[in-house]
Amino acid sequence: MTGIDTSGAAAALLRSGRDYAGRQWRGSRDYQEDSYAVAPPEELGEGRRDLLIVLADGMGGHAAGDVASRVGVERFIHTFYESEDEPDDSRMAMALEAANRQIGAEAERLRADSMGTTLLAVLVRGRLVEWISVGDSPLFLVRDGRIGRLNADHSMSPVIDRMIEESKITDEEIADLPPRNELRSALIGEEIDLIDTPGEPFALEPGDVLVAASDGVLTAPPLEIAKAVSKTATQDASRIAIAVMDAVVSHRKAKQDNLTVVVFKFDPSPED
Repeated sequence: MTGIDTSGAAAALLRSGRDYAGRQWRGSRDYQEDSYAVAPPEELGEGRRDLLIVLADGMGGHAAGDVASRVGVERFIHTFYESEDEPDDSRMAMALEAANRQIGAEAERLRADSMGTTLLAVLVRGRLVEWISVGDSPLFLVRDGRIGRLNADHSMSPVIDRMIEESKITDEEIADLPPRNELRSALIGEEIDLIDTPGEPFALEPGDVLVAASDGVLTAPPLEIAKAVSKTATQDASRIAIAVMDAVVSHRKAKQDNLTVVVFKFDPSPED
């Protein structure tokens, strides 16, 4: 685990009025390839009520995946801070590219050809949310008991679903397709194939809950995640994060991937 603040919601509430929490689980793995960090408001500028969440899911085996995710998160945040005079969307893009370059340099240093990571960064300013993401780590919005994914999925899964829906593939051809979880884009130090951003900031409503997670959360169907959030919606972000993780754990998947969950609960103040 890495991060500026991974201490949970209670300390965050005392300092900033922002209710957020992060939790991790190794699943059935012997090692953890996920990394995350939460930069609270006082780190983003005096007097602000902003929040920056960065989450990465590494790949390339034990050592390489751990390094890739950690380096990606740390370099993203460092570059974001350094570019404070730029517009937010430019800062996010610059930080992503800096993380990508750093991962490439580390892969070369370690001679780890398969080293890389997904990366999801979420910036909350007041009631507005922006994000930038590469890979399949989801950003969910739970509102009034309903759940939707805000960012794009850069795995093969949506491609296969679209081919099936459009009747462009036979049952026999489906068997020859790549695995659904195969990535179409990741940070590996080369040109990034796919990057997702919202174009314009997304407006939150009171009671909204953001769930940023590594793809290990997808063991639980989205409706189960929504139910877990709804049942704990009156509690703090820490309890919501635990409930989401419990929903995944309850499936007892034999080859459960690493899981990281970061929850942000929007309870606006008059300034928002």
